[in-house]
Amino acid sequence: MELTNSKRKLLTASYVERKLKEDERERVDKVASGGIQKSNLHRALSLSREDLPTLMEQVQKDQSEHRKHLDELMRFAKEWVTGQEHYSNLQ
Repeated sequence: MELTNSKRKLLTASYVERKLKEDERERVDKVASGGIQKSNLHRALSLSREDLPTLMEQVQKDQSEHRKHLDELMRFAKEWVTGQEHYSNLQ
């Protein structure tokens, strides 16, 4: 039996490395991303899965203009706790 009405497409993609010019590379390298500080903050917070419901309750009570940012932080906190469980022995 031959499929003559199949509309399936095989989509493919390839990775193209971004080549920065020397001046662009220098400009990017000069901007600090704060990765070490962020990592230290995450470890200092010592968030656990048990902390999330209390945090979420407090965020839901907040009706300020910062609510959007708080929701984003909660999403990040959930991801962080999950990641921490997978790599709990990483020191």
